[in-house]
Amino acid sequence: MTTSKEQLQDPNKEQNAYDIVVYGSTPCGISAALAAARYGRKVALIANGSHIGGMMASGLSITDLRFPHAFGGIFKELSGRVLAYYTEHYGKDSQQVKDSNDGIWFEPHVAEMIFEQMLAEQSAITIVRNMRLAGVNKEAGELKSIEVLDRATGASTIYHAGIFIDGSYEGDMAAAAGARYRVGREGREEHYEPYAGFIFLKNPGLQVLEGSTGEGDKLIQAYNYRLCLTNRDDIRVLPQKPESYNRDEYVPLIALYREGKLKGLNDVIRLAPIPNGKFNGNNRPIAVSLDLPVENTQYPEADEEGRQAIIKRYRSYMTGLLWFLQNDPDISQALREEVLTWGFCSDEFADNGHVPYEFYVREARRIYGKKTFTSLDAFLAPGSERTPVHEDSVAVGDYHVDSHIVQRPQPGWPQMEGHVYLRPISKPAQIPYGVIVPEEIGSLLVPGALSATHLGFSVLRMEPPWMALGQSAGTAAHLALLHGSQPADVSVKQLQKLLLEQGQVISFFHDTAEPDPIWWILNRPGERTKLDPNHEDGPAISRDNGIQYFATKGFFTTYYARPYDPVTRSEAVRWLSAFMELEGVDWQQARVDEAPRFSDIGASHPDFVWVQQLGAAGIIGTWQQSDGFYPGAALSRQDAFNWAVRANAYLESLKSGNNPSRTVGDHSIRHTGSSHSHDEVRFRNEFLHTGSDTVEWQQLIEHEHLPASWKQDLGAKALFYTTREEFCELLYNIHMHASVTGSQRQELTQC
Repeated sequence: MTTSKEQLQDPNKEQNAYDIVVYGSTPCGISAALAAARYGRKVALIANGSHIGGMMASGLSITDLRFPHAFGGIFKELSGRVLAYYTEHYGKDSQQVKDSNDGIWFEPHVAEMIFEQMLAEQSAITIVRNMRLAGVNKEAGELKSIEVLDRATGASTIYHAGIFIDGSYEGDMAAAAGARYRVGREGREEHYEPYAGFIFLKNPGLQVLEGSTGEGDKLIQAYNYRLCLTNRDDIRVLPQKPESYNRDEYVPLIALYREGKLKGLNDVIRLAPIPNGKFNGNNRPIAVSLDLPVENTQYPEADEEGRQAIIKRYRSYMTGLLWFLQNDPDISQALREEVLTWGFCSDEFADNGHVPYEFYVREARRIYGKKTFTSLDAFLAPGSERTPVHEDSVAVGDYHVDSHIVQRPQPGWPQMEGHVYLRPISKPAQIPYGVIVPEEIGSLLVPGALSATHLGFSVLRMEPPWMALGQSAGTAAHLALLHGSQPADVSVKQLQKLLLEQGQVISFFHDTAEPDPIWWILNRPGERTKLDPNHEDGPAISRDNGIQYFATKGFFTTYYARPYDPVTRSEAVRWLSAFMELEGVDWQQARVDEAPRFSDIGASHPDFVWVQQLGAAGIIGTWQQSDGFYPGAALSRQDAFNWAVRANAYLESLKSGNNPSRTVGDHSIRHTGSSHSHDEVRFRNEFLHTGSDTVEWQQLIEHEHLPASWKQDLGAKALFYTTREEFCELLYNIHMHASVTGSQRQELTQC
């Protein structure tokens, strides 16, 4: 499919030149386009058909996720608009609102309508519909333009851009550009994934059965149609018998019926209610349901004609299944009559025979990226209560490892093969930026057919993380153009900052963003007193950017951030030391006294290294005029502020080439009063880039550095404790200020 530069001469280059071209109008591609356009980027969104929205507008109406608060940004905006739509049209107490499940369940046409509205609000986005990829042009390893053909007229158009984003399910543009990719399953030992390769897995139980080899192959998990069905008489459309109907395919259901296992359609197709009397239909893991394995094997790399033949086959199989259950004489009249109450919806997919516009491509190509997400990234890291930390995390994958069947049972096999469902041991994962950056191709990001193993991909193939990665790609593309760099060279720090400002979730916690259900158990009414400055009448809710960011740097070892708990001096020195390393301090070369600096922190104490490092640097001091550090004590706001002042004075001295010990020394270690040390004045005057006028520096620090809860009351409440959220927020504000200031900040935030 790759076309040479000479073949892509374009007389309309200026007319068809964009900052960013997004290929694929999936939710992932739409999110990429929206993110980039909201930063003022001119975007072309290339749609494969006349309808947009991918699977969310084609029957995938029950959003697959475990924790809604694991996703923010554009996904949260979409779900909010869905909820608003049903509330405005039917009332807040309506059944439609209840069935929308806070906006994450919806009718297909509603999802498409809202996607269209969101795109229409951005004048910088041009949607080009009903196109298929014909070729690409590269120069010096960078993608420069793509050629697409109008499906109706055959007319060719070439689109030029500085950055290209492949948001398609299949990864066609990435493949055409020459990005290396894989199709199929890795063997067990390739990445040491315990459930990889050819496998019979007992569920429940998670035990590998005899006959499993763990060998890799070219097979992928089954595709199907995700249906929108109804039992409403006024909109029901009965399926018709397909031309290529083959009764033998469905005969195994007769045995299940005779065993008493089939009472209605819901026993064959899993039905879940969505608004307005409609139901989402999905596969059930039985002998015959909507999944059709193996016959999709060639789809990822097939040409246009080959893919259309496979799609036609899946459509015929699906309608044949429904027709069999409604009409076969070996099915009882009672069962047939029950199934006959179900049909397609007359107000959905009207221009496609009421069948979804797309079938469910659960997995196709997967690129080789700068990083590869494996199933191990969704398991707890050894010795930790969290999944592995990725310092370049840009999104969360909250779903479990979930590969649908790969092969149906065969003689001598204990069961269907390749069905791997690992909910009990899968935990929310950080998704690294590197998985959407191809190994060698410049000017290209691939948030759709991203870099993952077969099992790793089964975690990330859900639409919410795909949307989050699309938003990450659009934001990264903006940064690459802003700085004239390749996507691979984008500052992850700046990228994470912008994503957090957009409401993206890059680290998962049970007790941030939404109320923690455990709160009701641990905080019964009356147990907290009004002497507590953070007295709560309900569960804590937090989405602090500092907590999110520093979780990607290993600050937290569990899924509980405890944002409103006091940060202890022990926790604070560990986090402050890690913060200093992020700012470039090499503690191996720093001056660290061998003799303990505090009477209660000996060489065997868990905090010894951190306390020695920060104490030797003159950043921390003793507690309450004593000789001890008292690591279990709550850190006061005054001490948190002073530590931050001294830490940054130390960093400033390192950057200027001075000896830090001559700038921040023992003379200020025990300073905890209301007067200000020389270093604090230096911090205000130099680090905050302001004069000595009290009002001026106070306004600046209140707006850019102090935690929001400290504003206006630092002096009055200096002796209150610092919460974990506040300390992270303080460090985060300073960390981001250090490298994103002045005109650069204005450039990053302009829309």
